[in-house]
Order: sequence, then structure tokens, then C-alpha cells
Amino acid sequence: MREMEKHPGVLECHHVAGDDCYILKVVAPDLEGVQEILRDLRGPNAQMNTRTTIVLSTLFEKPGFIATEPD
Repeated sequence: MREMEKHPGVLECHHVAGDDCYILKVVAPDLEGVQEILRDLRGPNAQMNTRTTIVLSTLFEKPGFIATEPD
């Protein structure tokens, strides 16, 4: 976990329910950069299984908070 938090290419890490344990949001200049991040996170033992999904376009984004009324 510390490797993910320290890595400059990892922007977000979410613990999820389902087939996967974590979803990471990473940023890289190209696919080779994505492979480099995965190699860095796997380390020398390479025993981590991964599945990669590439975002082709963003249809919309909403702010990361929900506004509430003051008490």
C-alpha cells in the first residue's frame, strides 16, 4: 500500500467490493508509462495480478463533494 501512496503516477486508490480489491487512478504520458507504473508497484516478485482499463474520453465530471445545507 505504501508503494501506491508514494508513487507519483498514482493519483487515487479506492478499496472496492467485487472481483477487484483496489481501483487505482494513474497518470502516464503513454502506455509504456502505464507499464512502468505497474512494474514499479509489482516489485521484483511480480506476484500481483492486475487488470487495466484505459479511459478513452470523459463524458462529464462532477465536483468531488456534496454540498449540504448549514445547520
